[in-house]
Amino acid sequence: MKKKLIAVVLVFVISLTITYGCKKDIDNNGNTDNGKPDINGIGDYVYVAETLPIPDDIKNIQNLIYIDNKLYFVSTFESTTYFPIGDVSDEVVMDDFYNPKYSEIFAMNLDGTDVNQLPDYTSPIDVAPGNTSFHIIVDMIIDTSNNLWVLEFWEHWEQTPEAVSDYSSGYALRKLDLTGAELLTVDINNVISKQEEFTETDNPIFNQVQSIITSINVDTDGNIYVLTALTDEYGFSTFGEIVYVLNNNGDIIYSESLIIVLSGQLNRLSDGRVACITHYPNDDGISMLALREISVPEDEDNETERDTTIVGGMIIEGFNQDAFSSSGDFEAFISNDFSLFGIETESYEVVKLLDWLDINIDVNNGGVESIIKLPDERIICNVRLPMSTRLYVLTKTPKSEIPEKITLTLAAYGMNNQAELRSMVAKFNSENDTYFIEVVDYMDYNIGPDDFAGLIRLNTEIVSGKIPDIISLVGMPYNTFAGIGLLEDLYPFIDNDPVYNRSDFMEGVFRAAEIDGKLYQVFPTFSISTILGSPSVLGSGMGWNLDDLRAVLDANPSAIMPFGFGYFTTKTQFLRSMIQHNIDEFINWRNGTANFDTDSFIEMLKFVNNNFPLEYEDIDLKALGIEPWETHPSYLVPRGFQIIEVMWFSDFGNYQYRKEFFGEELVFKGFPNDKRSGGSSISFSKGLAITTASEHKDVAWLLLRDLLDEDFQIKYQSNHTSHSFSTNKTRFNNVAAEWMDENSSVLNNPFTGEPLYAPLTQADVDLLLELINTLHSTINNSPLDWAFWDIISESAVDYFNGIRSAEDVARIIQSRMVIYVSERS
Repeated sequence: MKKKLIAVVLVFVISLTITYGCKKDIDNNGNTDNGKPDINGIGDYVYVAETLPIPDDIKNIQNLIYIDNKLYFVSTFESTTYFPIGDVSDEVVMDDFYNPKYSEIFAMNLDGTDVNQLPDYTSPIDVAPGNTSFHIIVDMIIDTSNNLWVLEFWEHWEQTPEAVSDYSSGYALRKLDLTGAELLTVDINNVISKQEEFTETDNPIFNQVQSIITSINVDTDGNIYVLTALTDEYGFSTFGEIVYVLNNNGDIIYSESLIIVLSGQLNRLSDGRVACITHYPNDDGISMLALREISVPEDEDNETERDTTIVGGMIIEGFNQDAFSSSGDFEAFISNDFSLFGIETESYEVVKLLDWLDINIDVNNGGVESIIKLPDERIICNVRLPMSTRLYVLTKTPKSEIPEKITLTLAAYGMNNQAELRSMVAKFNSENDTYFIEVVDYMDYNIGPDDFAGLIRLNTEIVSGKIPDIISLVGMPYNTFAGIGLLEDLYPFIDNDPVYNRSDFMEGVFRAAEIDGKLYQVFPTFSISTILGSPSVLGSGMGWNLDDLRAVLDANPSAIMPFGFGYFTTKTQFLRSMIQHNIDEFINWRNGTANFDTDSFIEMLKFVNNNFPLEYEDIDLKALGIEPWETHPSYLVPRGFQIIEVMWFSDFGNYQYRKEFFGEELVFKGFPNDKRSGGSSISFSKGLAITTASEHKDVAWLLLRDLLDEDFQIKYQSNHTSHSFSTNKTRFNNVAAEWMDENSSVLNNPFTGEPLYAPLTQADVDLLLELINTLHSTINNSPLDWAFWDIISESAVDYFNGIRSAEDVARIIQSRMVIYVSERS
């Protein structure tokens, strides 16, 4: 078996290398030749994280500062009173209520003790709880004389039983001593007026924006730097960032437009200059980072463009990127969902300091709020949690001093959208004294947006015998991995689990995910891809063949767009869907055989060619009297233009919504096939698998089983606005019961509280369960499966364009597919 695995994957890797290129070299500084830090370049030390205690009433921490063995920080509190906005005699919803907030400044010892508010700090306005006022500290920095500078935003209004009146708001910039006493006030509201000149345009987008101040800093000459931005009315989509330089009187002496500033944060460098980290696209369109100085030109009349970039060309991928000021060895810190980087003081090189998962810190539920470096090389950071915050002190420690754990490797391809998996790994590592899961994200090895260097590297390592214990199958060639015997059957683990058995899960879903009766991955949720419509039009019962579908189309000539408009509805898209949902008729991955040169496939080609457009623009919507915004089935079905919907079916709301505009009970026909059965498939995006080579399969299962836990699936679904069905049967049934309860909130509009759906009936639930039990295949989308579809679509297009006959195209596809499948089975 091992020889076959190595030989087959080697062919697979070679074919990819020829097509897509190979991994770039890494230089002596641990960087790839595009400047990206090597993911293994952390060195011979690690950081050990310990938690610092904080009082229970402090739920958030911002703007951490270190001064003379003390930590200073800002915390914001919410009033327990909600105030209505506007005429209270009108009917109001939750958005019409205002919850006042106010900020305080605290000092504490480095060990977390002696936490106290600064005694002399007072806000610019009266913010006593119960008042209709709002006051937050937007930014707080320390100057070279150990004075605090605070940027404050405030709002105030008079509230009567009838309405709000006398509204006012503004910014305050004040210098404070370490007790919080005011030393200086600088009026900076003029920069808002200046920034608003940017919006004086006929472009309607600027009518929806507001000007804000996001950050402040001061240099060694006493100049004040104020960073402004434009946002939409909800405070998102920051753009139009301008930095203004002011003197102590608040006069603007210089301004400069910037590309998007990371975190909206100004940084003071070790030599007293003020800088920021900005985004900019390189020539290939890849988003880069640059450390850029903000400096006042010596010649005030010099309007020529100046290059103030200190260092550019940094590539730090991942979501939730944040920049923080630093000191000592580093000019700044940059954090993302995965790692912490430092920009070195003298060389300005980007150095990777740690992976958050390696020190058991989960930054995925809220992100890093503040990071500071102490003189003794320790790092203190606080991580935002859903309802609180947590302070950590990170101590640089030689690896030789760390107790050894048995390491399991989890291979992934793209952890950007897998926050739940990162949280699972962090939880596992923090709770386990014997085992440690190391995550290797092979997308880190990609060079460009269309490169597969990471997947090539993974397969090269598999060939060499460096096989991970666990694989996250997101973006992975699942069929190939299963076909070559790389993945372990998980049914025995479920059968031997002390808590679970197979009947605890949606068995029809797991059957659909089987390959040759074995379950090679588990996953928390699923969606269903199917064809549905009204029984009076499509006929009763699930399943049909092409003759049945053709008869429906012939009987409904007035349905000029029978399948609707959009995804799935061009020739190549529908052909792909037909094959995906009936893949077992065409491919046997285990035996390495293909079955395309058949009358059935030729008939499928002809049907698709006769009933679908080649491209979307082939459909003249205007001639049909259809406006561009009326292409959704909810418009087309009631008007008789559409009788069939091809859709992803992901929750009970999808079902109820379709019942409404189809006007009666639904029937799930699925994609046609000769057997008149099945034809619907499942899709899922968070599958985990255990490899046959792992020496710690039972330990790996401890991680995988968390995906199946009811509490995990509840949390997972609450984090995603587009819910999918649960694989945990208890969770599935509980959600179904909610939709059957006429008093349940899930049936109502979340904004108005008005009824939106009718309750499900038991017949509805039974029909859905019947559909689930007919599922027989899965749809997996890996970049490495694209070659499979390229073979089919390239040849099929020749037939659709009249270049070849359907019979010739079937023979060509068969010939090419036999080679493709045999190499990967």
